[in-house]
Amino acid sequence: MAATYRRAAHVAWRRIGDETVCVNLATKEMVGLDPAGGAVLERCAEPRSAGELLSLFAPGAGAEPGALAAFCAELADLGLLVPLADTSGDTAEKPGAEGAIPWGPPRVLWHEPLSAVVNQISPPQQLGNPECGF
Repeated sequence: MAATYRRAAHVAWRRIGDETVCVNLATKEMVGLDPAGGAVLERCAEPRSAGELLSLFAPGAGAEPGALAAFCAELADLGLLVPLADTSGDTAEKPGAEGAIPWGPPRVLWHEPLSAVVNQISPPQQLGNPECGF
């Protein structure tokens, strides 16, 4: 991983169960992340180097720098992370920080426009439906 990343200011997120749901307020898109991906996004409130991000994962878990780099690049493409600087000499810190998570390559679980979620009206709530009560 060559960059230091920070979570974009226009991103709202919430952990719901094991999934992290993100709303990119600039592009009006929603993204769901698995637990490892949510942990990466959460820790990027402040700028984080490659070594700091790798240290999120439990020691001996087999964290793969290439998979983590590809995931961060994907989040940057989605506008959720902002790459800040080249840190090519960066090395991983000692793994096993408190709260370390087991390695599973972080992934985007789903991605869709916010309008696809917000504009859904269930039939009982539609105006004109006699059961609606409006």
